[in-house]
Amino acid sequence: MISLSELAARTNAAMGQRAVWMHDPERDAHVETACFDSRNASALSLFVALMGVHVDGHDFLKDAIEQGANAVLVQESHLHKLDIQVPMLVCQDTRAVLGALSAEIFDHPMQKMDVVGITGTNGKTTISYIMEAMMDAAGKKPGVIGTVNYRWEHVTLPAPNTTPESLIAQRLAHSMLQHGVKVLIMEVSSHGLATHRLDGARFDVAIWTNFTQDHLDFHGTMEEYRLSKERLFFEFLKDDGHAIININDGSGADLARRLAAARPRVSITRYALSECEGADLFATDIHATLEGVRFSSPSFGELSTPMLGTFNINNTLAACEAARLLAGASPRRLQAGLDLLGGVPGRLERVNPGQLPAVFVDYAHTPDALERTLGALKPLTPGQLRVVFGCGGDRDRGKRSQMGLIATKLADRVFVTSDNPRYEPPAEIIEAILQDMSAEQREATTRHIERAAAIYEAIEGAQDEDVILIAGKGHETYQELAGGRIDFDDREHARIGLKRRRIGVPKA
Repeated sequence: MISLSELAARTNAAMGQRAVWMHDPERDAHVETACFDSRNASALSLFVALMGVHVDGHDFLKDAIEQGANAVLVQESHLHKLDIQVPMLVCQDTRAVLGALSAEIFDHPMQKMDVVGITGTNGKTTISYIMEAMMDAAGKKPGVIGTVNYRWEHVTLPAPNTTPESLIAQRLAHSMLQHGVKVLIMEVSSHGLATHRLDGARFDVAIWTNFTQDHLDFHGTMEEYRLSKERLFFEFLKDDGHAIININDGSGADLARRLAAARPRVSITRYALSECEGADLFATDIHATLEGVRFSSPSFGELSTPMLGTFNINNTLAACEAARLLAGASPRRLQAGLDLLGGVPGRLERVNPGQLPAVFVDYAHTPDALERTLGALKPLTPGQLRVVFGCGGDRDRGKRSQMGLIATKLADRVFVTSDNPRYEPPAEIIEAILQDMSAEQREATTRHIERAAAIYEAIEGAQDEDVILIAGKGHETYQELAGGRIDFDDREHARIGLKRRRIGVPKA
């Protein structure tokens, strides 16, 4: 429990400025938790009024107080229209102070464990799962805040956001600490970095996976997108922290150079798929099949993983280095972690392993991810490579035609369908995917607005030697349509498709 006056003083000290203050210094109160959803307010809670895109938390102040909140944090710009009878803290921007304030309320849980941040366009989730398994194998209890869920020990919580609001992140870290978690592994999104969700956190290890087009609907330009991600290394990584950077693309090599010049105390490990100039960590003797990948590394010896695709070698190398740094994990422990892992939900996840044709579900929803995934499967496919995919509505429109061209270049049969259309007409999204295809390519492309129908046709028309990739949604168990959600799991529909093929369901 902490008083508002003490909370304000500590928050200001942490931020190095007078960021928050008491509205009436004579009216103090004590709080032991905080919330920004009025429905979660309770006795001894501080309600924080956040300004959202569609909702203003100041409109729910009275609801929060009725629920039991005994203090509130508001923006100065709203003071003139408030009639609140509980003690108030005031600031210029509630979201900007929320991180430091939350860290104080929960007594800085992230300072009491090792914290790993993973950023990049693709690969974050896979690395988080590999690291989690390796930490388990090394006896250093992990917790994960990521895209699929938030989890530790026997607790699994849904993940509305890859990187949650700073208050939620600190509360999660506090709960993990109480359960003995020693290493917190966080997927760090560009949205989270751009909207103060990482404020109050400091990282011992930061991993850069890659950088390709995505989220331009939010960031506007690739430059702004890149700068948001780089904040993890220049602002949130500890002075004596470790950076693990993929130099296979120019953005990573450039980041490593600039980071070394700007922050000489930070240690940097540069990794790449194969030996190249500047690489500290790389793979040799690579053997890839539909059952997984085996490779060697001068640093870690021979390793094998059931995860497909040589790009997963990069993900494995990054996780190995982080596990070595934080847990001193031996090559034997690293392999034990890979054996413990098996696979990652919705990341080249095979449906009904052993059954033919081979069907894989993957989260690939960017041009680069689709190209990498199809490129990994192509040389392993004895027959046709078939792909089912779409693009999300109300998101980066610039990548749609790019993904269409990539699919027609690498796959033998293309099935274009709905992803999460949201408020956009699915037929218009599909047309945008096809717009740069030639007349011949368009003619050869199968179109289905109903995603299930596309999955069924792709599987039922396949031969045993074919491989089918269902891309875009991965682990998701829903489809977003016109502002709502319906149950939809690519894996379940793939199983239905395989069953229909096996029993010979007549074509409609």
